[in-house]
Amino acid sequence: MAHRTESSILLIPPTQEMSPGQYTSALERLSRLQALTAALASAMTSAQIGKVIVEEGLPSLNAEIGVVALVTPDGKSLNNIQFEGVSQETQDAWATYPLDSPVPVAEAALRGVPIIVSTRAERNARYPVLAAVHGPEHGGAVVAYPLLSGTTVIGSLGFCFADDRVFDEVERSYLQTVAQQCATAVVRVQHYDARIASEERLLKTQNILSLAMRSGRMGSWSRDLVQETVWWSPELEEIFGVPSGGFAGTEAGFFALVHPDDQKTVAAAVESAIAERRDYAVEFRFRHSSGEWRWMEGRGRAEYDDTGAPRTLNGVGIDITDRKHAEEALREADRRKDEFIAMLAHELRNPLGPIRNGVHILRQLAPGDERIALVRGTIERQTAHMSRIVDDLLDVSRITRGKLLLKKEVLDLGVVVRETAEDYRQDAEKAGIRFDVSISEGIYVHGDRTRLAQCVGNLLHNAIKFSPTDSAVTIELSKEETAAVIRITDAGIGIEAKVLAILFQPFVQAQQELDRSRGGLGLGLALVKGLVDLHAGNVTARSDGPGKGAQFIITLPTTAPSHVSTSAPNKLAGQGQRVLIIEDNEDSAATLALMLEIEGHELRIASSGRAAFEILADWRPDVILCDIGLPEMDGYAVCRELKSRLELRSTKFYALTGYGQEDDVRRAVEAGFDFHLTKPVDPERLMALVQRPASKLQSFSPVKDRAAN
Repeated sequence: MAHRTESSILLIPPTQEMSPGQYTSALERLSRLQALTAALASAMTSAQIGKVIVEEGLPSLNAEIGVVALVTPDGKSLNNIQFEGVSQETQDAWATYPLDSPVPVAEAALRGVPIIVSTRAERNARYPVLAAVHGPEHGGAVVAYPLLSGTTVIGSLGFCFADDRVFDEVERSYLQTVAQQCATAVVRVQHYDARIASEERLLKTQNILSLAMRSGRMGSWSRDLVQETVWWSPELEEIFGVPSGGFAGTEAGFFALVHPDDQKTVAAAVESAIAERRDYAVEFRFRHSSGEWRWMEGRGRAEYDDTGAPRTLNGVGIDITDRKHAEEALREADRRKDEFIAMLAHELRNPLGPIRNGVHILRQLAPGDERIALVRGTIERQTAHMSRIVDDLLDVSRITRGKLLLKKEVLDLGVVVRETAEDYRQDAEKAGIRFDVSISEGIYVHGDRTRLAQCVGNLLHNAIKFSPTDSAVTIELSKEETAAVIRITDAGIGIEAKVLAILFQPFVQAQQELDRSRGGLGLGLALVKGLVDLHAGNVTARSDGPGKGAQFIITLPTTAPSHVSTSAPNKLAGQGQRVLIIEDNEDSAATLALMLEIEGHELRIASSGRAAFEILADWRPDVILCDIGLPEMDGYAVCRELKSRLELRSTKFYALTGYGQEDDVRRAVEAGFDFHLTKPVDPERLMALVQRPASKLQSFSPVKDRAAN
């Protein structure tokens, strides 16, 4: 498509051809064109350009309507950036319209040539839309010129006149000049906008990259291998704690911050990567401005010139201090776990030895032999020890998972501490240790009696275990402001300062001799801390070091002494009960049945749910002790089936199982069990539950408590 160049435009015709009026008009037009050029030069947006064109064009051409439109980025439509001389309704309706719309401005942009219509009749015929807008009896000539950037149409401008009008060569040249000035200004603004947008995008990208690098504790660097200069990003300076611009900017300056033991490793990694034309990654310690040695992972790759010589080394430095500390910790945890497993195996084997020996001895002794009592006592103590180990493991697990439930009530703490101390007095006397008890009266707390006794008992157990003969253990209870304070002091082996800091973590022990003569899993103190925390209290340990004893202090919030429970409920004696044991382990079922028969109860044993159904066909028990892990039907299914029978509506169902988590208790309750007992069961607790008349059992909440473990 051919277009007239600016050099061929006639703005003023030859002087000899003009009348004085024409000459004045031409000078005025030239003056307006100069003003338009100046105004366009200062325009900074497309909207400002459109405003200049229309406001200058309307009076210079004596036109009624002026419009400037730009082609949309998709090349399919026009957007009016300035539209004057029509109603607001018309402006809104024609804000954007297709490039093939039947109006002069769209036709000029679509064809890329000027559109000149001199008469109203021609306008009405070619553009019915204009006739509809202005009325067929109004308006006259219309003109439209494309806005060109080279050979590309970027928009168009147009004017409408009140009457018919013939445009001479000078007026056409003027319109062409205005169009070219407009196009030049639009291109300038668009380029400016594009550059600004590009700079903004670049800045945004840089900000995002900087944020990402800071979040990842990462900084970039570049080393000129020819000039031997090094550049660091602000993020890398921040990692090293160097003020902005404070880095020396040399390789030597960098290596001065690398740990002496790691300098050769870093240098070798870089040199081999350059020689082999590959990436490198190396971990090393660096000195932070605070003086602290931290860890960094350096990654980089060289760039080479046309001759193959390395020119630049670019890379990143990543602060991996936290990761290194974590690795050293998820390793310490593994070490402690391995030690714990070894300790657990040792602690479980220890009681199994005397139990097995005791069983063998019982086979050899005749009934009535006095040594039977000695063997029985040994088996009872070792069984209780194993039960305590399992209970501690379960309790620590429950506390860790937030599954431990407390049965709180208002307690006289002095009663709890005194009774617990008396429980351990015999152990102390056997060890040749004096017990000194000092209890202030009238101190009340809101807590779980069993769990608080467990806390005091664990601390007393440790104090006795780690104290020498002829020493003393002191138990004190006092009130300090609004807190109850329990102090347990011993003159035993003491605790190292480094151990004090981690003493209440699971599997930590102050003493870990190879012979394991004092035993323990390192769970007791972790359990104490967990239970005290659940009572909104605090527990601390003090020691002047090895051989200088230790003191443990429990602090609990006090409460008003209303409805105080001073002692645990007494057991109620009852008559012999009919008991059905559903248990597939023959030894477990037989020993359990023997215990209950000795107490005067009538027993039946079923090894499965089906066997139980057969027994129940002509025998109704008062109590059913049902294992969960049964063949064919599990204990939950058996309970649901039996609970539906009317003849068993007064029978009490106890789940007797090795599954002791909170979810297991919940499932037992949902299945219909009245109580959940975890193996191994405390015989006295079991007897108390079985001996109670059925009507008395209604007061028991169907959940598991510590005594039922």
